[in-house]
Amino acid sequence: MKRRLPTLQKKLLKWPEAVRLVRQDPTYEQNLVLRCRTSVVFNAKQISGIPPLEANQTNIDAIRQQRDTLLKNMEVGYQEGGDSAYYDVHADRVVLPPESTFDDTYSYLCTFLHECGHASGHESRLNRDLSGEFGSESYAKEELRVEIASAFAAQEIGLQLTDAQLEQHMQRHLAYVQNWAQAIEDAPNELFAAIRDADRISDYLIMNGEFLPQQMPEQAIRSLAAMQAPTPDLAAEPTVTIVWSESAELREGETMPLSRANALFASLDEARLASPGYAKTEFTIDFVMNGTPNHYSGRQDLGDGDGNLIDHIEKYHTDYINNEDWENYLLRNKGKEGLVADKERRTMLLREFVPYLQQHCNLSELERTAGEALKVGDNLPPAKAAYYTAVQTYAAKCRGLLNQGKYNLPPVPQLTDFDSKSQPQPQPALVQQPQTQQLPPQQMQPNIDLEP
Repeated sequence: MKRRLPTLQKKLLKWPEAVRLVRQDPTYEQNLVLRCRTSVVFNAKQISGIPPLEANQTNIDAIRQQRDTLLKNMEVGYQEGGDSAYYDVHADRVVLPPESTFDDTYSYLCTFLHECGHASGHESRLNRDLSGEFGSESYAKEELRVEIASAFAAQEIGLQLTDAQLEQHMQRHLAYVQNWAQAIEDAPNELFAAIRDADRISDYLIMNGEFLPQQMPEQAIRSLAAMQAPTPDLAAEPTVTIVWSESAELREGETMPLSRANALFASLDEARLASPGYAKTEFTIDFVMNGTPNHYSGRQDLGDGDGNLIDHIEKYHTDYINNEDWENYLLRNKGKEGLVADKERRTMLLREFVPYLQQHCNLSELERTAGEALKVGDNLPPAKAAYYTAVQTYAAKCRGLLNQGKYNLPPVPQLTDFDSKSQPQPQPALVQQPQTQQLPPQQMQPNIDLEP
């Protein structure tokens, strides 16, 4: 009797679903076969009884000036023609079909804003990663951001629509967003990050299109203008924002100094070690490096034993940089150039970013210690009061040096500098930047997701 071999179950998959399965298990790709369907169609002119197609009379006069203003202020090219809307990243050009092919002004506006949203990611503007190919996760993330941004911006501009028209257009936005969300493994968390970034893209489009003066009060205009061109605070400690967390001790949208977040993550991680499972926590770090505002996104599973936030970042990238399976995956999917770029990015994070964060935490400890001592007030001897005040000044000065990329910090003030009878005081050790082969600061690209 012959043994019957099991047969593989055949299933028709949409492209986003296939991408998600391959991401979960790269070996699954060998089970996939591309299929092409053909359909016989006829031109309407070949069919009797069908009335002639009436061309749409879309009138964009109400937004034409703002459209041209946006293109001018963004310094991006524009071309009209064909039957596809897209942004040509290599030519830095927005391409749209003729106005008459759109159902109404809102459809034209949202498509235009969508493609200009992609253009905002150019390195000369908001500088996002636009290298993703169709079907990839990075491509899906970019589509989510610009579609949400176009919906936000269109609502701010305030075109006159009936309730039925508004509902119809919102359903189109929702369907588009849901389609691309399926291509992302951790879609609920990614949506939070996408909405945050979409706000920034929307503000950029509104400001450069000069839509605001007719639609928003002066105070709101000033507020968005400040967001558009932020002045970096060179004396600021990096801040951590909780995007989303399964931990009851963390609130969505909560922002705190890096030093506090670092200690809090360590305590929450240790507290959950004895319990089953872990609390997924997505976070962002906003900081100034080399004088430029920057942004790091990541996720720590509290209870997984990574420890504090900085330890997690270091362990995360160390694991990936030494992971042979990850290297093989990059070689298969990104090629040698992709592998080299990934290693350079993670090496920069380990050699520059991690020590940078640690030094900020050390400075915060100095500030905390000095501040506690100064609370004594009049009971504190004058020499000690002068010493602790100098320590606070020193910490603020060193933050400015760190944020400008100057890692060789001056010596910490000593109590003996103010009172010769006192013994030298132990101070937190400041981590000096490694003198090994440092990568140039420009390797740290602004406002990109660095995990995974």
